[in-house]
Amino acid sequence: MGWKMLKTDKVSLLMPTLVQLMFFGGVGILSTLVHLAIVIGLVEFELMAPFWANPLAFLIAFFVSYYGNYYLTFQIKTANRGYMVKFFATACLGFVLNQSLFVLLYQYFGVNYQIALLVTLGTVAAITFVLSKCWAFKVLEG
Repeated sequence: MGWKMLKTDKVSLLMPTLVQLMFFGGVGILSTLVHLAIVIGLVEFELMAPFWANPLAFLIAFFVSYYGNYYLTFQIKTANRGYMVKFFATACLGFVLNQSLFVLLYQYFGVNYQIALLVTLGTVAAITFVLSKCWAFKVLEG
C-alpha cells in the first residue's frame, strides 16, 4: 500500500508539468506551423531566400509563442515586464540556435531546407521549454 501511495504522489506532482508540456506543445505546434508556412511560402514563391525567410518567420512566430505560453501554458496572472524580458532572452538564444543549426544542416551538410528546418525547430523547441519553465516564466517573487 505504501508503494501505491508513493506512486500516486509522484504522478500528482508531475501533473502540472505534464499539462504545461501539453500546452507548450500545442502553442509550439501553432507557432511552428506559422514559422513553416512563412518560410515555405516565401521561398517557394521566390520572394526570399531561405536564409532571410527563416529569421523573418522566427520573429512572427515569436509573438504567437510568447502570448500562447504566457496565457495558456504558464497561465501568468500578473503583468510584469520580467517575463517578457526573460522570454525574449530565451527566444534570442533559441533564434541563435535555430539559425546556427539550420545553416549547419542546410549549407554545410546539404540537407533539404524543409528537413533541416523541421529538425532545427524540434531541437530548439525542447531547449526552449526547459528554459521557459525553469527561468523565463518561473513565478517571480515580490
